[in-house]
Amino acid sequence: MKNIKIRYLPFILIFSLLWACGGSGGGGGGSVVPEPPNFVWELLFGGSGVDSANSISLALDDGYIVAGYSSSNDILGLLNNGSEDAYVIKLLPDGTVDWQKMFGGSGLDFATSIQQTIDDGYIAAGYSASTDILGLTMHGVLDFYVVKLDQDGNVDWQEMYGGLGIDSAVAVQPTADGGYIVAGYSTSISVGGALNHGLYDIYLVKLDESGNVDWQKMYGGLGIDYATSIQQTADGGYIVAGYSTSIDILGVTNHGLTDSYIIKLDGSGNVEWQKMYGGLSLDYATAIQPTADGGYIVAGYSSSIDITDITNHGLVDAYFIKLDADGNVEWQEMYGGSGNDYMQAIQQTLDGGYIAAGYSASVDILDIVNKGLSDVYVIKLGEDGSIDWQKMFGGNGDDQAYGVQQAADLGYAIAGYSSSTDLIDLINQGQKDYYILKLNEDGNME
Repeated sequence: MKNIKIRYLPFILIFSLLWACGGSGGGGGGSVVPEPPNFVWELLFGGSGVDSANSISLALDDGYIVAGYSSSNDILGLLNNGSEDAYVIKLLPDGTVDWQKMFGGSGLDFATSIQQTIDDGYIAAGYSASTDILGLTMHGVLDFYVVKLDQDGNVDWQEMYGGLGIDSAVAVQPTADGGYIVAGYSTSISVGGALNHGLYDIYLVKLDESGNVDWQKMYGGLGIDYATSIQQTADGGYIVAGYSTSIDILGVTNHGLTDSYIIKLDGSGNVEWQKMYGGLSLDYATAIQPTADGGYIVAGYSSSIDITDITNHGLVDAYFIKLDADGNVEWQEMYGGSGNDYMQAIQQTLDGGYIAAGYSASVDILDIVNKGLSDVYVIKLGEDGSIDWQKMFGGNGDDQAYGVQQAADLGYAIAGYSSSTDLIDLINQGQKDYYILKLNEDGNME
């Protein structure tokens, strides 16, 4: 069931004359091209159970594709196959539902990441404990679960990957060769020649366009090594972000309990460089993106108070690191208040800055009002890491964001979940609902 509140911004259609010159000094012709309408809205989706969105991406029609999971069995028109199903919603630019689907079996099935593909379909990844998905073989306790959808949400193919242990995918990206790269973590001792070095290893699987394995590898040390984000780089390689407790990775220094862990790979998955960042306490990288200057922007959170030239404002702060192409720090910043402040997603914006989203329990961030237990926390950064603006959204419960996307109209779409019962004109159907916001370019809802 859907609850939707839409506020249409007043906008002026700006017309551009596109001249096409022909012949020798010939005349011109033109066409009037309107800018996309500028929408703002907030949505709740779900049923009587737990519904949480983990990922949002821009679709080819300037709408949005959203993925997460649902334990609800009473969403109109949808069949939940087990305890939790992967739950995917396709939205039009104005927030109208194009279609919504569930995927999985009788066990736990989660979608953690979704992206548009070049054939106008979508690729989703997550993990599954189901042993009864038709045509699939589950290898262990949890398997990587990857589903290729067509433009209408029908399954083109679906596959599981992993070993006898726990294998959980957290990120997927289409690759330039028409395939896909999937990142997560694994406790499986040996998967197709990929050797696990410790408790949990970063686990990558490179797939062709049909879901066949091109290669798979593991990275890490004797401790816990998780991947949280992956992107293909301009040179055909990959940049991976995550975190590590390992102190035995060759050539890498762990500064504390947990460090942000960044790995640059070539196109075959070989390590070009790897580095850790942080202080004496807990430092986590949750998202990474290549930047226009050939470097990388990293978002996450930190409880360290000893990182040079950075002030931690409370218990846990939002933590941003700008790296050059070789992984050297250009700048790093922390933002937040006296409570816990987490960043979960980041994207470079068309103005050269960055948009980041997560959640905050702080009640003392300047000019921001926290309305409940935690609020969706959105920060717009300039190119140098300074704050352009920061906002909170939510109600009297828990409101958290895990995905952010700049929209075609230069606004921002954000996805996560809400347990709040006092959002204006919205009804929360259960314990948690998908919470999706579309903000304007200035981060406002009106």
